[in-house]
Amino acid sequence: MYQYYEYKYLVDMRDIESLKNILEALYGGSDPYSSGWVSSVYFDSLDRRSIQECADGQEIKRKFRIRAYDLNLESNLHLQIKEKNLSAIKKYKYKHNGVIDRWPDIGQVEDSAIASLSAQYCNLEPIIRIDYKRHRYKVFDYRVTFDESIRFFAKG
Repeated sequence: MYQYYEYKYLVDMRDIESLKNILEALYGGSDPYSSGWVSSVYFDSLDRRSIQECADGQEIKRKFRIRAYDLNLESNLHLQIKEKNLSAIKKYKYKHNGVIDRWPDIGQVEDSAIASLSAQYCNLEPIIRIDYKRHRYKVFDYRVTFDESIRFFAKG
């Protein structure tokens, strides 16, 4: 588990190219994982508790996901539990050794770790998959990320 702070900003579409050019010119290649695809399957309880925590603006929110980096779905998978308390974030990461079958069919995710979490958090089930291209920059002691080409698939 590690804790960090996270701030998110929405950039106007008219400013995206300029922002990308500035970040690349000043900090391109500064992060060891400078660019790559991220794909996540998010889980929630049958009563959609995680979604409701976020929508209600509750002080403490939890997310459960299986995440793959660079769309390598056979390996480099992580089960992550992300807990947010206002702006402080705690993230628990566990190496996931399984395979997500028939990706992007999010209804096919089977995993013993998710089953264990499901017993604690009211029957978790996969509800959405999100893919995006992430660009990462190291700016002094900060990590700046920029996401684009965002796609999502909802459970049908």
